[in-house]
Amino acid sequence: MIRRIILENYMAHGRTVIEPAAGLTVLVGPNNCGKSAVAHALQTLCYNRPADFAVRHGEKEASVTVETDDGHVLTWQRRKNVVSYVIDGREIGRLGQGGVPDDLHRYLRMPRIDPPNESGAPFFVHFGLQKSPIFLLDDPPARAATFFASSSDAEKLLEMQKRHREKVKETKRDHDRLGSEAAGLDRRLEATAGIGDLAEGMTQLEASYRGLAESDRAIASRRELIDRLDRGGKRREKQAGRVRAAQPLEMPPRLAETEPLRQMIARLGQRGERLRHESLCTAAVGSLQAPPAWNDTAELRQMMDRLARVETQLQQAGAIDGGLVPLVAPPAWNDTTSLRQMMAKLSRAQNQFRELLAIDTGLAPLIPPPAADREGLAAMKNLLLRGKELAARRGAAKAEMLLAESAIDAVRERVQAWVEANPNCPTCGAPTHSESVLEAEHQHA
Repeated sequence: MIRRIILENYMAHGRTVIEPAAGLTVLVGPNNCGKSAVAHALQTLCYNRPADFAVRHGEKEASVTVETDDGHVLTWQRRKNVVSYVIDGREIGRLGQGGVPDDLHRYLRMPRIDPPNESGAPFFVHFGLQKSPIFLLDDPPARAATFFASSSDAEKLLEMQKRHREKVKETKRDHDRLGSEAAGLDRRLEATAGIGDLAEGMTQLEASYRGLAESDRAIASRRELIDRLDRGGKRREKQAGRVRAAQPLEMPPRLAETEPLRQMIARLGQRGERLRHESLCTAAVGSLQAPPAWNDTAELRQMMDRLARVETQLQQAGAIDGGLVPLVAPPAWNDTTSLRQMMAKLSRAQNQFRELLAIDTGLAPLIPPPAADREGLAAMKNLLLRGKELAARRGAAKAEMLLAESAIDAVRERVQAWVEANPNCPTCGAPTHSESVLEAEHQHA
């Protein structure tokens, strides 16, 4: 089935693309618009008919292209009196007059039917001339018999003729039915001949209706305006009553600037929080006992240094003494120089041991009891440092507490001065007291 027809520079068509619909396609249009040229172009493509006149005036070449629904592209083209075909991109020339490619109609399926033994003109089943009767109706019976004898689609053609007769009958029936319907419509039109007067009356009625509707809208607008005036009068009377009720009243006193007083109260609150915090810290520190009084520890430090040196010397002497215990009498030496040196070292070690023993005996009354060894001294030292730290914190807390008390006293003096300057509250007129202001019991202060 043909899916697209493209004419380029063919007769009156510069470039025309036609996409036929499924089934029967009818070309309609005024005279001389190129309908017959489309049929002639298809005949030229199918049978390579002479088409010297087909090239558009002023052009050098013309072409007719058909695209089928199974994807084949078939083109007839003429360039300077030379005709060629292009089938699926393959160009075919030198066909001679009336010659077509062998596989053209295998794709196009629109061949001509030649009579047997070349008896008579061929049959062009797929085309009918514009002013010719329906196929075979104006031919003699012998030519029709020749066609049916040479055609392999005779049954289909007979069926087509039968179907055409049925369509003619159906068309006549439709024509009669439409004629009767047209007559009925004419009678109905005659019955409605006086509808012009009714239309004029309807126009007048519509104008009257629009006037009435406009009057209704105006009445509704005025009614709404009257309701608004009534509501405005009632509100006016209500406001006038309020004014009369408020006339005996005096003007309220002018409020004093309360922002400085509010800031001062906020600062007092912050100072009170700090005072409570410092009170808690003071109470926690007050439960601690004062550290014991210490004498000058320089002598004790020197004694501890000497004790450490004595302990080191004792350890060295013990190591020497332990190393001499397992020794036996020296053997006989020929050379006594080494023996004399050894005896001198032993004598010096004994003298050092005696000195250390004497120092240890002299320091024995100064060494603390076994329970107060170095760990005890370290504990006492840590306790001393803790006491010094607590004393420093206590001193800082006392200093901060003194500053807070001095700030509170200053605030009390400012509040007392304000109370003396304002014996009555500028806002509510109640008497003012410094205690009520400080405790925030007076809301306007």
